[in-house]
Amino acid sequence: MKTTTNRKLKIIDLRCITPKVLIVLILLLSSAVNSQIPGNRDERLRWWKDAKLGFFVHWGPYAVNGNGEQIMKRALVPTNEYQEWVDNFKPNQGCMDSLVRFAKSIGMKYMVLTTRHHDGFCLFDTQTTNFNSVKSKSKRDFIKEYVQACRKYDMPIGFYYSIGNWRNAGSWEAGLSQDDYRIMADEVHAQVRELMSNYGKIDILWFDGAWFVGQAGYTTKGGKNKAFWRSGELHAMIRKLQPSILINNRGGGVEGDFSTPEGHIRSNTTGQAWETCMTLGYTPGWGYVRHNSTLRNANLMLYQMMDAVRLGGNFLLNVGPNEKGDIAITERAILEDIGHYIHKNGEAIYETTFNEDFYDISKGYTQGPNFRYGPWTFKDNIGYLHVFRWGGGSIILSHISAKAKKSYLLADPNNLLSIKSISNDRYEISGLPSDLRVPFVLKVEFDQAPKAIDHKTFGAEWLEGNAKVDK
Repeated sequence: MKTTTNRKLKIIDLRCITPKVLIVLILLLSSAVNSQIPGNRDERLRWWKDAKLGFFVHWGPYAVNGNGEQIMKRALVPTNEYQEWVDNFKPNQGCMDSLVRFAKSIGMKYMVLTTRHHDGFCLFDTQTTNFNSVKSKSKRDFIKEYVQACRKYDMPIGFYYSIGNWRNAGSWEAGLSQDDYRIMADEVHAQVRELMSNYGKIDILWFDGAWFVGQAGYTTKGGKNKAFWRSGELHAMIRKLQPSILINNRGGGVEGDFSTPEGHIRSNTTGQAWETCMTLGYTPGWGYVRHNSTLRNANLMLYQMMDAVRLGGNFLLNVGPNEKGDIAITERAILEDIGHYIHKNGEAIYETTFNEDFYDISKGYTQGPNFRYGPWTFKDNIGYLHVFRWGGGSIILSHISAKAKKSYLLADPNNLLSIKSISNDRYEISGLPSDLRVPFVLKVEFDQAPKAIDHKTFGAEWLEGNAKVDK
């Protein structure tokens, strides 16, 4: 039974309210409005920061050519020639399911797939253009298949979307009619609306390519790029349709939720969340390259990965499947090796927190103590030393303002290692197997959250073995 209650509204004469009371009312109203927003940025980012590792997939009809995702521009391929690749883009059935399942198997905690790259080809059903997979000879909505697979394997869903589209003349020329430029932004708004409306809850929107109108004068300077794409309006629409979504900082002059250093590790000194994206092969080559001798091996990729995680960032590991949607055998083997390390040492990766007392990124000196071995990650008073370089024998801990109490190999927790206090307030950890191969993770329990002691703190007393650290 439905009941209704009639209430008389009292109109308040604001002229009777003192300035102090008015300020309080404004603050209360602001708080009430903000409380209706489904989670602030920190809350929305929490799961993502804990996840640490994401799987990036660059895939489209350019895979048919096997020369990477930017072949259209780099080889000046006209649209009629490019169409031949589109016509031959006929991936295997179940390829999206296989990709998501594989990403899950190697320890990736979220995925980001290209819905449209700079070539303008859409892997989804769109009403804005016939240049899409549903209207191509494959006749499939690959984004729908991807979303279904992600939900099947409980994988958070990320969409990459290139705002720039090389097929538009306005990307390259100045002096066209305003309609030629306006249609570019209109297309972006319409396609993003489709992506945000037609596939249920989406966790990440990874923008790219907004700068391609720079030659037409719409540069990032003075907000021209932002005005061109109507980025404020675009982001407001996304937030309305997907309130909990995370958006990167490449969306046409809008800061977003996280920054995206590409191909290198660069921590954000402003405190903003960040994520390094890196591909197995040296760029260009985010998309499929049929014969590639520039692939990084598993250990190098792992080192880059842990370098990002130790400094408080995420790592988005990219692969480019072939035209059938399969990962090349060589690349798959590298990724499986990476997954082997992740599964053995996941405790030292997932849900670790940035120790700002250990890595002072504000001063730019980010190596930290014991960097000769490799990077540390932390959970409160527990330190995890990811050993990529080692001379064998014992491991010496120095320049740390905490007492090492217990240690063992993370992969072998039942065998405690010996810890001995030695000169200059150092600790020697011994008992490691002589045939132990790098990389491995050494777990160390300290009596408190460890801080780094700058090497400049010590005078010459350490030469005599008399240095003391304030613990």
